[in-house]
Amino acid sequence: PCDKGLQTSSWDKVSKHERMLANGYELIDESGELPRHLKKFNPPMETIAHLLASFYNSNGRMPESNQELVDLRIEEIQRAFAQNPEGARFETASAAADHFLTSITSPVTGKLIEWDRQNFSSGNGFAVVVNTNPELLEATIKENLISAKYNSGSGPSTTRDSLENMIFVYTRVYGESGVLTERMHLIPK
Repeated sequence: PCDKGLQTSSWDKVSKHERMLANGYELIDESGELPRHLKKFNPPMETIAHLLASFYNSNGRMPESNQELVDLRIEEIQRAFAQNPEGARFETASAAADHFLTSITSPVTGKLIEWDRQNFSSGNGFAVVVNTNPELLEATIKENLISAKYNSGSGPSTTRDSLENMIFVYTRVYGESGVLTERMHLIPK
């Protein structure tokens, strides 16, 4: 689904916000210490890849919009908090929802990341569940089998059966002026 290669020539030329978008980050308080509740964030597109895999696994399709995915996750957070508030990581469902929204906010734009942008969109990205396309899925499985043959001993199990039980999510992350990262996420069903 991608006709773009990486467009960053050197990480030395990538801004702090682009690095946060590509690699994730931790928030610290004014004194330079980690706050009481650890605020560590994975790269936003990695979080979105896992959300898309979960959505696809439950619904057999991609969400129709960014908002559908966000709304579903907020509902899940509220439901989980209502069922077990003592076991929650946050004091309120609202705090948990705020943390989630921050986790999918682009450090480049300061807004929720728009993950459905096939063409360049500064600070946003593109994500797609490969499993929705049978021909692309088969090509991806074959590519992973070939890669596993040459890189045996590392990474998850890569037999055909194990790969057929994975959800493949392709992500591309856009920085301020070009593509920062491209990645294929293998997420167990």
